[in-house]
Amino acid sequence: GFAIFLARGCAMGVMLCTGLLFLSASQATVSAFRYYVERWPKVVIILDARKEIHMFIGRAILVFALVHSLCHLASTVPHMMAASLEELNDMMGCARHGVLFSSLMGPECPLKAVPTFWDILASVPVITGLLLAALLTLGGLMARKSVRRSCFSWFRITHQFMAACWPVLLLLHGSNNWLGLGVPLMLPFVVCLLPYWLDVLFRWRRRMGHAELVGVMVRDGPGGSAKGSLIRLDFRKPSGWRWRNSRAGMYARMCVPEIS
Repeated sequence: GFAIFLARGCAMGVMLCTGLLFLSASQATVSAFRYYVERWPKVVIILDARKEIHMFIGRAILVFALVHSLCHLASTVPHMMAASLEELNDMMGCARHGVLFSSLMGPECPLKAVPTFWDILASVPVITGLLLAALLTLGGLMARKSVRRSCFSWFRITHQFMAACWPVLLLLHGSNNWLGLGVPLMLPFVVCLLPYWLDVLFRWRRRMGHAELVGVMVRDGPGGSAKGSLIRLDFRKPSGWRWRNSRAGMYARMCVPEIS
């Protein structure tokens, strides 16, 4: 019925948002694109709101995933248990088109018997769906402003963990192709993940070097308080640093284990 079309539409929304989520998280990609569109101020304003766009896409994924799950729970599961074996195999895409990743399937397709509720619960799509829901919950909890302010390391570590697990679980989630075309729909969106992982790789490579601190200047805030104070740090140019690409307004991440 209508619920299955809504579930499929929300699944496509999750995958589209996943690609946009990883693109918005790739600072190098956004910065490079910004360099070529600086003549269009409205586009620059949108790119400068990268963090807000990233957060909005994350919330959109949460909504799409919730509707997707409710539609399958209210429609797909009851219909699978009520239909005959012939009707199920005639409906399921894996039985008609085959499966690209057959080794990842569970249960085997075409079905040998009408599944019970526990059979469906133990299937690869349901198990990976529950893990994806757990990742969304973890990411949402760790992305709260209070957590970011009090313990940014937890926010960063959980997001890196999610970035590694989310695409893999999405691929496994669609590997059965019960309603698909034999190829997980996540595969085309892998292209959107490449810029993010290249950005992570280059950042990790740059972290292998060290910058030498050569000067510090601290200006206290009004009345000698920390509020409104400023600090200036002077570093010796690290090896491999591309100063010719540096422009006003850019910023760099700093890792100071002694204080954070």
